[in-house]
Amino acid sequence: YAVLTVNYRGSWGYGREHMMAGRLESFGKVQKDIAEAAQWAVQQGIADPQRMGVMGGSFGGFSVLAQLVHKKQDWKCGVNIVGVANWARVIENWPPFWRNRHMFEAFYGDPKVPEQRARMLQDSPISHVDRITAPMLVIHGANDIRVLRQDSDEVVTALRKLGRPVDYL
Repeated sequence: YAVLTVNYRGSWGYGREHMMAGRLESFGKVQKDIAEAAQWAVQQGIADPQRMGVMGGSFGGFSVLAQLVHKKQDWKCGVNIVGVANWARVIENWPPFWRNRHMFEAFYGDPKVPEQRARMLQDSPISHVDRITAPMLVIHGANDIRVLRQDSDEVVTALRKLGRPVDYL
């Protein structure tokens, strides 16, 4: 097995310029970085393109959904652990001790501003779930306080309605 962890734009710890390059790009350039890293692993002979899966939790779970939507790689499966599927709902329902973090609005948008809310929904996997065809395992705790279980419930329900392979824990 090979496991690749990507320091995509927007990652903390690599300087302000690298971090700010991910601003409002969670569904776009950040996902491109992840897909390009996976392609690099294939080109280096580290990964077998016929056996690649994508896995992540929270923002990583969001990235699993986004990768399966964008299909820049031929992912054979995805494991979404407490993944964000609807940015506006997630931010509106964060616990009070997270709501004063201005960086979230800078990076994802402010759901109270109609234009930003519309973009947040457009950049949310729930708006594109019909494009997911790879088998998925979705894992979500019933009492998660950061990402409501409703996000995973909606993804699983939509995939099942489409007849797509999905297991839910």
